[in-house]
Order: sequence, then structure tokens, then C-alpha cells
Amino acid sequence: MASTSYERLPCWPGVLRLAGFSLAVATAVPQPAAAQSVITARPDDPAGIYLSTNATNEGDDTSTLQAAIDKAGASFSGGIVFIPSGRYRLTHTIYVWRSVRLVGYGTTRPVFVLPDGTPGFQSGVAVLVTFSGGGPGTLAPGGGRGRIPFPPPGSVPPNDRIADANQGTFYSGITNIDVEIGRGNPAAIAVRFHVAQHGILSHMRIDVGSGLAGLTQIGNEIRDLNVRGGRFGILTENTSPYWPFTVIDSVFEGQRDAAIREYMAGLTVVRTTFKDVPVGIEIAREYSDQLWVKDSRFEHVSDVAVLVSNERNAMTEVGIDNVVCIGVPIFARLRQSGRSFTGVGRPIAYGGSTMGLSFRSVKPEPSTLATTPCRWPHHRPHRRRRSGLCLRAKIGSTSAPSESKVTARPTIPRRFARRSTLIACSTFRSATTSCATRSR
Repeated sequence: MASTSYERLPCWPGVLRLAGFSLAVATAVPQPAAAQSVITARPDDPAGIYLSTNATNEGDDTSTLQAAIDKAGASFSGGIVFIPSGRYRLTHTIYVWRSVRLVGYGTTRPVFVLPDGTPGFQSGVAVLVTFSGGGPGTLAPGGGRGRIPFPPPGSVPPNDRIADANQGTFYSGITNIDVEIGRGNPAAIAVRFHVAQHGILSHMRIDVGSGLAGLTQIGNEIRDLNVRGGRFGILTENTSPYWPFTVIDSVFEGQRDAAIREYMAGLTVVRTTFKDVPVGIEIAREYSDQLWVKDSRFEHVSDVAVLVSNERNAMTEVGIDNVVCIGVPIFARLRQSGRSFTGVGRPIAYGGSTMGLSFRSVKPEPSTLATTPCRWPHHRPHRRRRSGLCLRAKIGSTSAPSESKVTARPTIPRRFARRSTLIACSTFRSATTSCATRSR
């Protein structure tokens, strides 16, 4: 349920002052610098792989680039591929293996170019760069683990031996490299980035043009990205480890449907600009998310800045802090009820608003939590006796809740039934929980 502070969310004429925040402060939100190479000199790394090619934007650089990535990925610990300035024509999917990073350098950023009308990028989903949880052995004849039951969609040409990145894919990333998608590639997505901890995309400009999206199946963090054009800047669901996804110091502009369409991504947006789009951030229909937006801007968003779905679900939580709107007629819309928070399109600042569960203050109570030894029943003499902890919680400093019983019995998958022990909190007496145990 929307809180009272969320009622104050619309772009009202005048200045909102919430928690000491004012328009003068809001308009000073920093914006990312213009795209430029952040690594101008050739790095000196004895363990690095250096791409040796004269990229002229005339030949096909796909195999040369993939060979360098394969060399870095030959070790399970991965490696770094350094790519000099130039324009690299790619005509099919490039695979970035686990723990491999691509780093561009030079006076200008290197650019991965998908030429106009490249075969395979016209229908369905077609990805130019895919992050994988496997290694280069999967591409060798007879190598890898054979056919993957659920290979990630989008490989051009299709390849059922490629494993998607996953919750164990650490340290992979791309830094200081731009991507351009040519005309006539309506199914093209620049990067599939379903990685886990320490994965990052940073200092990139992605020109999607007539393509589908800049990023899909995201993970961990992106920083200083400028995504232009496409139906979507980001089109995604939850991350592979189900941890939050963070967007920092980035710009999304000119998308045809929405800058970001997502669900269950734990999306956190900081110091980011959305402009010249119909929708800024959209939580996909009938899905939830825990969305947090801070120190950001929405400029000339023709429909709605934030589109919230499944608003009556406890998993739907939206937080807004220090956000500026310029030319935004509707800041937020709740899709399920149709309720909108409208404005006048003037430059307006939001100090802070929340939708969902919130706490005005959190103060610890003395002796709120205690634990006591809990002995497990000795059902099988041949097995070692176990010990654990039962929880005894004091409910604040107020009187104890009335006695109640838990009637529903927890269920577990059959494959775990023989070795699982269920703990059922059967009754509540006074301020303690009495735990009864039983085995299955």
C-alpha cells in the first residue's frame, strides 16, 4: 500500500521540501561526462593478452577477437584482453568466458560494430556479445560438456554447447569499449550480461539504433554507460544469484518503448539520466520488484517516468530519493489500479518517497532475542546425535500475544524427504516460541 509520503510524489508546481531537500540542490545532480577513452596509454601487464590487429572497419574481426578471448579464458582463473583503438566488425556472437575482462585503450575507445543487415540478427533475439559461465573448450569439436540442456538464447549462429553465465561467474566484464549496431538488425542486443559478483560493464557507449536492446539478462553493476536508441536500453529479469542490480552514472536516451523494462532485478539506480523516452523505468506487467532510484533525472519522458506493476504484492517496493523531473507529465503510474501521479512538466524535485514496507525508526529493545539449546530427537541410533538452536523471541516490551496454533504442516520436495527434519513452531506461549521437532 502506498504510504502518505508517496502521495506527495507528483511533479507539483513549486518546490517540494522533504527532509531538508530543495530544488536548488536537486538541479545540481551530476551527470556523466561525455564519452571519452579513460585508458589512453597501453597498459603494461605481463599476464595480459594484447589483441594484435589493425582494425579498419573493412574486414571481419570476429575470429581474431574470439581467439584472443579464448586464450585469456584457457585458464580457469581467466585473464584480461587489452584491445587498442579501432573499429572491429563482428558478424556473429562473441563469447566472453568466465573471469575474462575486455579492456579498451587508446586515444579513442575501440568500437565493436555490427554491420548493417548482418544475417541472423533480423528475428527473435540475437546477441552480439554473450557472457558465459564456461570456457573456450566448449567451442572445440568434442570439447566441453556436450549439449547444454538450456543454452542461453540469442547465439548467432545457434550453439547449444554454450553455457550461460551464472551465480558462479565472477570478475567478468567490459571496460572502455563502445558498441554500435547497424541498421537492419531489429533483433540485435549488444550484450547479454548474466554474471555474478565483481562483474561490471563500465565506460561504454552503446548505440542500439534500430536494434532490440542495449543489454539483456543483467548482473551485478554497470557504471558510466550511455545507451542510445533501441526499443529498450535494458530488457531483463532477475540476476543469476537473485542479488540486486545497480546502475550508476549512466544515461539512457531515445529508446522507443522504455529505457528499462525489468522485473525482480532488485534494480538500484544512482546518478542516472533518462531522457527523450516514452517510459523511464517499467516493472513488467504482473511482476514485482524492489526498485530504488536516487540522485537521478528524468527529462522529456512523454508517457510516465516510473511504471509500477503488481502494486498489491508485498514484493513490490519503490523508493525515490532526490530525483529531478523536466518535461515529465506523469511521474508514476500504478498499472493494476490505474492510479497516476501527474504533474505539469516543469522542473520539479522529489525529496523522498516510498511505496511498500517502510520503518520510520528502528530502535532495539533490550533482551529482544535469546537462544537456548535445542536437542534433536534421537530416531536413528546409528547416526550421530545432532544439536542446534531454537529461537526464543521477546515481542518488544508489550504483553505477550495470545496463544495460537500452527496448523499447516510444511512440505518439502520428495527427494529430500528421507534426510530432512522439519521443525514446526506449534504454539506460542508467553513471549517465547515452543519448538516441536519431527523427522520424515
